[in-house]
Amino acid sequence: MQRTTDIHISNGRPSRGENQVTHKTRRGSLPIAKDPMVIDWTLYFRLLFRDVICDMSLDGLDDRVARYFDKSYVQHVDGKTLDYSGFVDHMRAQKSKLDADIAIRWQELHAYVTDEIDAARGLLNCVHVFSHHFVTFKMKGDGTTGQAEVVALFKLTREGKVFQCNELTKVMHGPADLGSIMDVTAA
Repeated sequence: MQRTTDIHISNGRPSRGENQVTHKTRRGSLPIAKDPMVIDWTLYFRLLFRDVICDMSLDGLDDRVARYFDKSYVQHVDGKTLDYSGFVDHMRAQKSKLDADIAIRWQELHAYVTDEIDAARGLLNCVHVFSHHFVTFKMKGDGTTGQAEVVALFKLTREGKVFQCNELTKVMHGPADLGSIMDVTAA
């Protein structure tokens, strides 16, 4: 039995059904609960993925990344590390090689607010987002498809800026040169 979270974005509104975000998911503002001081962090995170990962346009990429990611961003993925500018370069490389038919389907997506002591920032009230998701994509040119499984812990400021990601990615299937697309050091 496959377990998935029970909310997906359809025309910008949460609904029951398959849990997937694509580049066609409608843009919207910061999702909030009935209390305007309470943010639905899992929905916010899905919108982040829609705007930064699934939108394959290079136009406005720097602005989209700046909206969601802190300039101090660090990503640890499969034993490699990249900083904010390395992440932007990696997004550019992926967007130049992947077709607009990219989708993210969540197996698990959980968010919680926590206090954390950060060496550079001191006591930090932040949001942890745990994500176990599958990325389905198609290559530009030959149309070869692929899929990767991702398990990651993202750390966000209360203002919604991602400042750290610890990620493991497993390529399920895809083209022989998939490593050059998914490997952050090749970006």
